[in-house]
Amino acid sequence: GQEGRTIVVLAEKPKDVLENTLNAALNDKERGFQLFGTEVIFRTGDPAVESELFKIGADRAKRIIALSRDDMRPQEADALMLRQVLSLRGVVSGSEDRQP
Repeated sequence: GQEGRTIVVLAEKPKDVLENTLNAALNDKERGFQLFGTEVIFRTGDPAVESELFKIGADRAKRIIALSRDDMRPQEADALMLRQVLSLRGVVSGSEDRQP
């Protein structure tokens, strides 16, 4: 059998909105998909803030996907993405120093 993994989604949108979006995609008759045992956990927070990234365990993640915002001007979205990537770099590179 296939063993699923855990995916943690950190976004500034409310958790219930994110869960509803996933459920709608899973139930879409034409383009639906399956998670094959993968657990998806949603957390509300700012992905450009290092403390939020530590809360979700980004320092222990095997892979990280950063998505650009689509609800703002491209220049603003790019600036926010840069902040997010720099925060991720800080979390990944500093994780050894910050763990108890």
